[in-house]
Amino acid sequence: MELKQNKTLHFFVDQTDISFVNSEIKMLTSNFSRVRVYSFNKHESVVQASNVFFHHVTFQDYSFLSSLKGSYWLFFSVLISELFSTAKYLSHPKSIRMLISELARAFYMSQIIYSNKKGDCEDIYVSYWFNQWSTALSVLVCQSKITKYFSRVHGADLYEERVPVIKKLPYRKFQLKKISKLFSVSNKGADYLKNRYPLYKNKIFTARLGTHDAGVNPFKVDAVFTILSCATIRNIKRIDLIIKILEHIEFPIRWIHIGAESVNDPTIPNFKKCLSNLKNNKPNIELRFVGALKNEDVFDLYRNESIHLFVSVSETEGLPVSMMEAISFGIPVMATNVGGCNEIVNESTGFLIEKDFDPKIVAQKIGSFKDSAMNSNMARKDVRRFWKERFEVNKNFKIFLERIIN
Repeated sequence: MELKQNKTLHFFVDQTDISFVNSEIKMLTSNFSRVRVYSFNKHESVVQASNVFFHHVTFQDYSFLSSLKGSYWLFFSVLISELFSTAKYLSHPKSIRMLISELARAFYMSQIIYSNKKGDCEDIYVSYWFNQWSTALSVLVCQSKITKYFSRVHGADLYEERVPVIKKLPYRKFQLKKISKLFSVSNKGADYLKNRYPLYKNKIFTARLGTHDAGVNPFKVDAVFTILSCATIRNIKRIDLIIKILEHIEFPIRWIHIGAESVNDPTIPNFKKCLSNLKNNKPNIELRFVGALKNEDVFDLYRNESIHLFVSVSETEGLPVSMMEAISFGIPVMATNVGGCNEIVNESTGFLIEKDFDPKIVAQKIGSFKDSAMNSNMARKDVRRFWKERFEVNKNFKIFLERIIN
């Protein structure tokens, strides 16, 4: 694809650990003359390129009145429209305060974004998440300071039923009205939005993420059967249910878990109790918890440990990059049939289980997988082939760029 040398791309990544989008930033620097990355955390030295600039956005100088700066009419117009879009807002004062605060901060963020626009050429604005950055960019479109912007949407920024009490993500209609194109990382996510907001269905597309080829897992069929899970230990990931499954497995098995405990998560005490019981009562199970790892360290583990099955029992998902990474190494996946998981996991790459599963039945399925043709080098070649066809990052990213440039 031809480089757009005179274009500056503004990329918004929220407070996420920026290593999660590191490869995307690197590819952006190869396709645009200048890339500005905005985050609420400091990430100055993540990508070594002369044309990338990191903006650490803080609210140290923020004030409610200065954030509006002559835009009072627009502020109250957007706020009132949002308030009357859902009756539940009016009976929950805390939600109203949140709406006011979030919108005022979005106006402040819009000022920061616009201060980095140089010259008359049309910059390109892309948010990695469909969240408060999208509200700020929508404000700029309303003010005619920019003409268009784009965003990806994943899971937490998509499914509104996850929001406590109100069951609605703030300023969604405002964002959809002003955005040029919105790219869901899964077909299911795109369908969800089109069904919920049919007025804006022509703006909604699927643009899958992808991963780089980082190697092949050194599979050994006769090694101790090894499962691996990779997730922060918190409520929606339900890691305690993996323990419940393992309680019903009698053959020797090793469980490697990548991911740290989430601070103050209410499910952690129960997880620790279940884990302690497993250690005391199941001598056939070898446990290895490695904590949070950098992405490259995860790949090193995949390149050096024989892993038979990647396991996910999440309550909800978008389109998990962790699963894409696993199948890129040829590792089959067992996952709950939630979110876009069925776009990664199928009869060629592993098997799906129901969201509300019986741990005993799932334990039997793992035993059946262990003794099946799926647990073989031949089958794992098909797993990698599926990844290369659907989730190879260069191919998918090129499609995404063409859609935002053209």
